[in-house]
Amino acid sequence: MTHVSVTRPRRIGALALAAAAAVALSACGASGMLAQSPPTDADVATGTGPSAGRPAATRSASASVKADPALAALVPQEIRDSGELVVDSNPTLPPMSFKADDGTVAGVDADLAKAIAGRLGLRPQVQPYSLDGSEWHVLGRSLGDADISVSSSVITASSRWNWKNVQYMKTGLRWIVRAGNPTGFNADRLCGHALQYEANYDKGGNRRSIAAAHVAQRVKECAKLGLPEAHANGVHNVDEEATAVTDGSVEAAVMESPAAEYVVARSNGALELAGTQWEATVYGIQLNTGAGDFADLISRTLTSLADDGTYGRILEKWGLSAYASSEFPVDPSTPEVGE
Repeated sequence: MTHVSVTRPRRIGALALAAAAAVALSACGASGMLAQSPPTDADVATGTGPSAGRPAATRSASASVKADPALAALVPQEIRDSGELVVDSNPTLPPMSFKADDGTVAGVDADLAKAIAGRLGLRPQVQPYSLDGSEWHVLGRSLGDADISVSSSVITASSRWNWKNVQYMKTGLRWIVRAGNPTGFNADRLCGHALQYEANYDKGGNRRSIAAAHVAQRVKECAKLGLPEAHANGVHNVDEEATAVTDGSVEAAVMESPAAEYVVARSNGALELAGTQWEATVYGIQLNTGAGDFADLISRTLTSLADDGTYGRILEKWGLSAYASSEFPVDPSTPEVGE
């Protein structure tokens, strides 16, 4: 691997304003299920907090990550000179990424970003962002002043065209319903049900979520079968979805699998999963298209973190061990949602 020059373009002013105005998830949504505080070491040790009822790590997942001099030597010169790894994360999908009570970005993505930085001998700077449609068009294929984006981004044909993507977790979609499924919702057939889904990753409507694509594809089945249409409503965060299901506004809601597991675990028994996982795919760390060598380095760094158990402890801390990747390829071929 050779060193690659990575130029950090100046972040557009509107993006900084958007980051400051990014909407944090409500701490008092349905039964307070999406409380903002991440699990502490005490939570992990006692089995309380977000990891309650699941296998828990016994020590901090990423605090003691040691640098690997061989990997650190391959960091692009500009980043190495700065001494820090600037990471974008969109804090709207707990437990992957969300804003903690103190305003910092917390979750799997932040923990993993910190571990990557530590292994590369860099200080982590994890910053929130929230792109609206206009900024997405202006930024095009640039991460702005960030070096990488760790934002639970599903790898698709479109993302492979616009970014370099390093696989880091498995994911998919799960439906949630009220405990006991009182309306008899059938996840295999959406016809005739009142549903909710996460509509877009940005409020400008330019980055349709995999949930939106999944629902659009499935709803078409009803007309073909001559069955009552499904009434589906798109929202912008999982807290709204969980609240709507809990209060009976809708029968079921679909969200990415880690979020669904997290919501159900924190619902105090008010919610449960329905059916099996749909649209199995993977999350990717995103880099600018010209950063191929750096993407290879991130892949090697993830492998190193997996080999020494750090990667596994991070997922275990959040109760998501089932979604671990066994390998971390760059731009893997993945099925498109709805195919």
